Amino acid sequence: MTMNRRTLLTLGASLPVLVLTANVGFAQSTPKFYAEDGIAIDGTDPVTYFTEGAPIVGDSAITYA
Repeated sequence: MTMNRRTLLTLGASLPVLVLTANVGFAQSTPKFYAEDGIAIDGTDPVTYFTEGAPIVGDSAITYA
């Protein structure tokens, strides 16, 4: 097989696609954050941790879904 201009251009164009799609198989199956039983930061209010200096239990009526 001879390496002509068309072959080099085809290989050069397909190489980035192959490199980018090869990493799909290594994706994480678990989330990066800690959430035991689906409750992150154990149900504490993240704002009061900084304003009051200690973690305080949040209001269950205020949630983000």
